[in-house]
Amino acid sequence: MNFILYHLLYPDAVQNSQSKEIKPFYNQKIFAFRQKLGPLTCCETLQQRLSTLIQQVIPIYFKDEEVLYYGETVSTVSQRQLKTGIGVQIWKDGSMYEGEFFSGKPHGKGRLIHSKSQLPNQNTIDSETNATTEYNDDPANFDVYEGDWLDGKAHGYGEYLNANGTSYKGYWIADKQHGMGVETWPDGSCYQGPYIAGNKHGDQGTFTWADNSRYEGQFRDNNIEGAGAYTWGDGRNYRGEWRNNKMHGQGLFRWPDCGKVYEGEYRDDKKHGFGVISWPDGRKYVGQWANGKQHGHGQYTSSKGETIQGEWSNGKRIK
Repeated sequence: MNFILYHLLYPDAVQNSQSKEIKPFYNQKIFAFRQKLGPLTCCETLQQRLSTLIQQVIPIYFKDEEVLYYGETVSTVSQRQLKTGIGVQIWKDGSMYEGEFFSGKPHGKGRLIHSKSQLPNQNTIDSETNATTEYNDDPANFDVYEGDWLDGKAHGYGEYLNANGTSYKGYWIADKQHGMGVETWPDGSCYQGPYIAGNKHGDQGTFTWADNSRYEGQFRDNNIEGAGAYTWGDGRNYRGEWRNNKMHGQGLFRWPDCGKVYEGEYRDDKKHGFGVISWPDGRKYVGQWANGKQHGHGQYTSSKGETIQGEWSNGKRIK
């Protein structure tokens, strides 16, 4: 059987393996990747115990799961070995978990390095046929989660780094972001706020974009929805109601470069309904809007204080 071990922690563990079913393979690039991550920050004492354990135990191959395990076990009534305690588990695709186990599953503190790709890259030798096979060991193909686990799932506080550079630090329930957290993207964008079942959802969330645009307010199912304030990179700002990432409902929009202010109704990012727009020189329009333009009955006041009432259509007064 060809069992490629990407994540053995130390070269000695490869050299000292006594397994007859599996010929361990040590991959220098992945070892370097793990070393770059450093020790388990969630529990330094656990890391020290793992470092000692990996040098002492003989790996166990769990055929039904197709995993290799270095670590502590307990025996069931049927004399079956059950992963319980601390250990390191390695999958065929190059994924690895190191940390605490209970009843055969990650449980407690630990770190998972998850392989996202098996694309050809590095030559390896099949232990039975001596055939050469290529596997991708590029660190860019690995996600990392470190933190709390419950019954095999991320649960509690944990930190996650995606292969694409996205990261999350915060709380989890059953493998999903749940509670307060901070998510960042490679372009510098950042969200800080509440999550529910993996989605940005709740009050008092803050999203900052790479161009310095910023939104503070409510989110629902990953969308800007409810009440909130958005400031663009050029200084324009809107405070009011949102629906499906668009200004929708009652709101106040300011243009700081020219001093213009609009207060009124919006629909799908456009002034729509009743609203008032005013300029610093005294000009003002009070009335109806449609699709972002004056439309319907309204009153216009000039900079000299002259008032005109009438009907507007598509932004122009018609009578």
